[in-house]
Amino acid sequence: MKVVPFQLALVVCAASQLSAAPASVRLVHGIPGLDVSVSLGNLGCKARNFKFGGLAAPLPLPAGTYRISIHPGADCAAAAIEGFANLPVTVDDNEDMTLAAHLTASGTPTLSRLDNPAARSSAGRARVIVHHVAAAPEVDVMFERTGGKAAMIPDFANQSGGSAPILLELKPGEWRASVSVAGTDAVALGPLQLSFAAN
Repeated sequence: MKVVPFQLALVVCAASQLSAAPASVRLVHGIPGLDVSVSLGNLGCKARNFKFGGLAAPLPLPAGTYRISIHPGADCAAAAIEGFANLPVTVDDNEDMTLAAHLTASGTPTLSRLDNPAARSSAGRARVIVHHVAAAPEVDVMFERTGGKAAMIPDFANQSGGSAPILLELKPGEWRASVSVAGTDAVALGPLQLSFAAN
């Protein structure tokens, strides 16, 4: 079986605010075999020496339109990679999103905007948002914890075409996440140990 590269973006969102606040933008590097840096127009280099599988800390950005460029190397000094130069991204106050550089299901490099719904979770629960932008077809995503408790997302399709993320509410604590080819036991990613906090 051919092994395909996966990038699973797992993001725990804060509750939405009533007053205007900066947007929260996360960056995910899902293109294998390439170390990059990311610049945001006049804000300069915001992610240096960014490695495959990396998730940058959330960037607070005031509402507006930003020009995103992805550069080979560690410091944004080299010219942007073809197809990743001055890509416009517009954000609004209070918005929560993930920008993922990844391969489409057909293997083409692309940048996807993945919106993270910021509704409050149920009291005492953790809100988990799962995106699928892997160079792969449908997958099954499994979350398991000690004691046999589990939650599964079956037949999750690649979101390059704009499909919505999956939202889960899990008990806080330690979980193991894994990704398998849909309908099989062929694990492609994981298990990955994750810790979720309440609310």
